[in-house]
Amino acid sequence: MSSFTKMQELAVDLSSSGIKFQNESEAIDLTKIREIKIEEVRDSLDIDFSNKIVGILEHKCESHNEAYERKVTLSQLKDVYRGTWDLELQGIDCSINKFALARVGMFSKMVGERKITNSYRRVEAGLIDDRDLDMSPNFYPDEEDFILAENSIREHGLNNYNLNDVDDLYLETEEEIKAQRTDWLGEMIN
Repeated sequence: MSSFTKMQELAVDLSSSGIKFQNESEAIDLTKIREIKIEEVRDSLDIDFSNKIVGILEHKCESHNEAYERKVTLSQLKDVYRGTWDLELQGIDCSINKFALARVGMFSKMVGERKITNSYRRVEAGLIDDRDLDMSPNFYPDEEDFILAENSIREHGLNNYNLNDVDDLYLETEEEIKAQRTDWLGEMIN
């Protein structure tokens, strides 16, 4: 049973409990507290999940950089992971998290081995114009990438987390954090 479900079961209806207050200021609005607690639980789960994903990506980055001459950065792997949500994924038979981790594995191999194998090619790509240089939608992780992704999910206990929106996670890259700081500082000065 998830923490979210447990929190919902803890809801108490004071109106039927027989508790009487001498004035309204003594009464605690439990619906507001319940909403805050549920949001805190969601945030806590998102933070925990985010930390586990970052841990997986850090491990993949370190492993890749030890094995290959051509290096990757944690920011690159975060971008590949987050970029999965920008794809139009229809008909995939796995969780989007598993697909995202498989894409990270695929990216790592493609960078390290400096080649794109036929097993990754999903369709023949045709560039319409110069703006269409992101070729990632045209590549699909192979079976090995999905197996490794499933192993990471199982090892880190991510099976029970239902991730619908990557924006719920705390995966900002260093560049994004610096840009946010710069924007915030600019607002403070002006």
